Amino acid sequence: MQPLGGIDALFLHLETAETPMHVGALHLLDAPAGDRDFFAAVGRHIAARLGTSPVFTRRLCALPLAVANPLWVDGAAFAGCECLSVHPDEPLGANALPVGPGVIYAAAFPRTRARLEQRGLDIRTVEVSELAKAEGAITCCSLVLATA
Repeated sequence: MQPLGGIDALFLHLETAETPMHVGALHLLDAPAGDRDFFAAVGRHIAARLGTSPVFTRRLCALPLAVANPLWVDGAAFAGCECLSVHPDEPLGANALPVGPGVIYAAAFPRTRARLEQRGLDIRTVEVSELAKAEGAITCCSLVLATA
């Protein structure tokens, strides 16, 4: 694991639903005269190398309580896992508590709930709007006890 650098952290926190993809590049390429396969060849060249670059195989891992910038983690640590994004209209919908075969989930995020249910998860919703007023959520306001 490697801490996220200051510049990367700045761009991470600047990226919002209202300002997507604020960093980009434009490359103008002139194909050699008579080379009809040039652009396809460039595309194949780049595609063949994307998976070998650490920049494109790492994932961000947030620290508990968001006490520091996230860490870069080798993507191989997540092999076999599926990444499911919350619905864009529900940016706070990533908080869920697995309990036994089910998942306790806030009723305030129906679109993300539907995404979870489409994956076959047994979702049990609870009303937590009063907790949300105090910036609380399902996981931080739960006491989970293990039974013997």
